[in-house]
Amino acid sequence: MSTKKAERKQCPTCGHINRDWSCEGKVTDEAGRKIDSLDLPDKKEDRGAAYAAFRRPLGLGVVMDFDQVEYRRDANGDLVPAALLELTRVDGNIPVPKTYLAAILARYQKRDRQSQLVCEGARRLGTTAWIVAFRHDLTEFWIYNLSDERGWWSGDQKWYVEFLEGLKAYA
Repeated sequence: MSTKKAERKQCPTCGHINRDWSCEGKVTDEAGRKIDSLDLPDKKEDRGAAYAAFRRPLGLGVVMDFDQVEYRRDANGDLVPAALLELTRVDGNIPVPKTYLAAILARYQKRDRQSQLVCEGARRLGTTAWIVAFRHDLTEFWIYNLSDERGWWSGDQKWYVEFLEGLKAYA
């Protein structure tokens, strides 16, 4: 393999070849997609893993889960969606380069094509879709507005709480 080709496949942050942080510690198939596991990093059982493994290969159309829907109360006191969040954890304590955030976005928009489904879900809920990357120890957060295709704003925990507090009901 040429040096130039090897450099393209090397993670600029951790130095692993053919891997980036989005795959760190995860078992993946040949295409780089996560393989379901009953053992999560925190050693709790994923009670939905068996169902997901059963459902995905059935060929009945597309299926995916949304990580989180934030709700707020409208003027009438009714709960309405305020944001659809897709969460991704950043392991380690190395400063996060723009290339890593770009790799997260590429995973959503190109590799897994999750972005299209997440944005459609948010549209049907009448709200905005966001990617939220968070440091494993919850000291840093990065947000990207998938609906408007802009962002990668970042801040500490206080900043992120202010972001969450600023979400409004769109009823």
